[in-house]
Amino acid sequence: MTEDSVNILFDKFEIIGCLKKDLGASVYSAHHIYLGKRIFLKTLDREKVTDPAMLPRFQREAKTLAQLDHPNIIKVLDFGTQGQFFYISFEYFESRNLREMIKSGHLSETEKKAVLVQLFRGLAYAHDHHVIHRDIKPENILLDDNNVLKIADFGLALVHGDAALTQQTSIVGTPSYMSPEQVRGEKLTVQSDLFSAGVVAYELFTGVNPFLGNDVGATLNNIFMKKISVQETEIQDASIRQVINSALQKNRQNRLPSAKAALALLGDSEESGTEKPIVRHRLFPAKLVAGLAVIALVISLWFIFSHQAKEPLASKKNVGVLDSLVIRPPSNSAAIETAMDSTAERALIAADPLIEVENQIFDTSEVPGRLTIQCQPWAHVYINGERRYTTPLQDAILLEPGEHEIQLRHPQFPTFVQNLRIESEKEYHLTATLYSVLACNVYPWGDIYLNGEILGQTPFEPIIIPPGQHVLTVENKQHGRINEEFSIAAGDTFYFSYSFIEQTLNP
Repeated sequence: MTEDSVNILFDKFEIIGCLKKDLGASVYSAHHIYLGKRIFLKTLDREKVTDPAMLPRFQREAKTLAQLDHPNIIKVLDFGTQGQFFYISFEYFESRNLREMIKSGHLSETEKKAVLVQLFRGLAYAHDHHVIHRDIKPENILLDDNNVLKIADFGLALVHGDAALTQQTSIVGTPSYMSPEQVRGEKLTVQSDLFSAGVVAYELFTGVNPFLGNDVGATLNNIFMKKISVQETEIQDASIRQVINSALQKNRQNRLPSAKAALALLGDSEESGTEKPIVRHRLFPAKLVAGLAVIALVISLWFIFSHQAKEPLASKKNVGVLDSLVIRPPSNSAAIETAMDSTAERALIAADPLIEVENQIFDTSEVPGRLTIQCQPWAHVYINGERRYTTPLQDAILLEPGEHEIQLRHPQFPTFVQNLRIESEKEYHLTATLYSVLACNVYPWGDIYLNGEILGQTPFEPIIIPPGQHVLTVENKQHGRINEEFSIAAGDTFYFSYSFIEQTLNP
């Protein structure tokens, strides 16, 4: 019996609806029968998962969050296994992620500062409990309608004493939010999270990531070399400028010593475990405000999706807690070109005209939903098995209410598959990165092989590889050869650092 064949899962979760379903992974809105409350339920079918790194990450998130109980950290209620399924139940938190909020431009300066304070409160609590998040970024920061913040996705978290995560020669994460020491594959401390939080803070107040380059190589170079001048921004609050400046120091010895130090600079005297919701003051009767809010929301959503920005959009509203369930495509042995916008690709895109949304025919009894798609690199968009578009898309796609299968296909990468339940008049956002990145730092030099095929000799720029399992071989004819097996998910970077000289001196 499959998990979809009954309304009661694992003898205690009454399914209300399926919010997201990928190959092997599902997310539901459900009622916890024993606790008597609504929850989010994430499940993983171990027999269908193609990426072996997904299960350990899933288990690590459950184990880590079970140790943490703080109003600014998403709460795990329980987790377990039944048959081939692994499941985690989370508190129900209706939210949007910070990426979406930054893009909307609706937060005032006061609200932004309140958001930043909550972020550092959550980090202070996690760090006090010996947990380093390792993947702080806007997609993993959730906000509800009252701007209450919760940190999510602890799938990459490093817990003090976790023997399985002591290896420091490699690291995965999101490049433009990684600290210099994280990129180098060095031992991490809480200062690494603070650097990432500093990048988020800079982006929150300016709208741009200070290190994001045209490609991964440029981004990593910016992290190491680019000097950030907060004084040149429009940030007026001196305490915020001081926090960002200190958090973004390249040398962690010069960085903020702790999240509590950041809170002190921001003038927050609350303990890290104290909840302080950020609620806008009401100057009008509640019913009037509610009506105006609905009107404002409709107008703002129309404006946002009628004026697409260049930056990737966030994931779907109301399921921000589900961001860790990104599609993990299977490995592909095909060689991957490093130039993602080659002349051949541009010609292929030009030869595939878009199907204009105005030409779509809908059942006029229901207003369609709107889906925006951001994909790196380009991809053909298939809807319910039919090829309809090629990214990049300038406008939102109109979809009739109901179930739809969205596929993003690129000839050099595994297909991204997403099942969506579209509701009338609602906005949906789909973001995907189809490739992974390999970056190597070998001293004095080394020939780099991936799955037995030569990639080149170091030093070289980070290169794009397909997600999945790989065998990395580094050979120096004077010092020998080493092999390392690794598994990487789409959108992640695997950074390998090795010194043949140190191994010779310290065998």
